[in-house]
Amino acid sequence: MLFDLLSGFDSYNMGSWSSFPLRLSFLFALILVSTLFYSTSSLLDEIYAKGAAVSWSVFKTSNGMNLSGFPLVVSSLFIFLMSVNMMGLVPFSFSVTSHLSLGPNLAFLMWGSLWVSGHRVSPNQNLTSLVPSFAPMFLVPFLLLVEIVTISSRPITLGFRLMINIIAGHLILSMGTNVNSLISLKGVLLNLSGPFYGAVYFSLFAWMGLMAAELAVGLIQAFIFCSLLSLYTNDHAN
Repeated sequence: MLFDLLSGFDSYNMGSWSSFPLRLSFLFALILVSTLFYSTSSLLDEIYAKGAAVSWSVFKTSNGMNLSGFPLVVSSLFIFLMSVNMMGLVPFSFSVTSHLSLGPNLAFLMWGSLWVSGHRVSPNQNLTSLVPSFAPMFLVPFLLLVEIVTISSRPITLGFRLMINIIAGHLILSMGTNVNSLISLKGVLLNLSGPFYGAVYFSLFAWMGLMAAELAVGLIQAFIFCSLLSLYTNDHAN
């Protein structure tokens, strides 16, 4: 059973027939987006507007407002992660954000870009930020080593936080789906009535609750990813 649960995170599913629902949902998303050019307002337009407003509020109080192009990058990244997390909930599809090739690499790319940008603006200020102010001279080498390790761990924790939370949610959703399918199948085969149908309805509503919770997790993880990136800009050289 463990292999059955974890097999859904195998990247082989991205190139097999099981990724067909993902491609189909992406096609439907393109059709819905294309309707924005022919209509004045739609529900999808409101969703994207709310997503852009939320992503804008993330870095409004951080130093990212002073970085050229950073607000646009974070807004696009938030909508991208939100869309990918939602598409990962399509049945029999591959969850891209639960793979090592996206989360950690994307976090390292964004964090590394901020570090290189700060070093180009002011190398001295970027390096002096590694040592706390008014630190004793004999503690500077130790504090410098600790700060380097702490800063270097930021992209690791940022990427793995996204990946682990998405994996955990998908595992719980898969186990709940298996239990719900088993109960429903027994109800159909045995043609039971009374309390057993109550259990079927309860499992169905429980599965719907798990799906709603996983939708919320996908939105929250995209928000956390972008908000932490915005917090990292506070260490950027002015």
